[in-house]
Amino acid sequence: MSSSHQEAFLAAWAAVLLPGVGTVARWGELGPYKLLLRLPMNDLLSTAQVPALLEIERADTSRTARHADRVL
Repeated sequence: MSSSHQEAFLAAWAAVLLPGVGTVARWGELGPYKLLLRLPMNDLLSTAQVPALLEIERADTSRTARHADRVL
């Protein structure tokens, strides 16, 4: 795959994964996401889990933390 095709594919993938990007992502406007989108998905998922935040989520029986982004 040529680099321009790969960039277009990754920009489209960013539009799917990142709600803040919008429905159309432009490669030149992705900033640090350009690097992160090139990493294997399994690596991203495993390193994105912060132990302290996972513990808060486990202890949150009222589901307050899960809905905090809607309130804030």
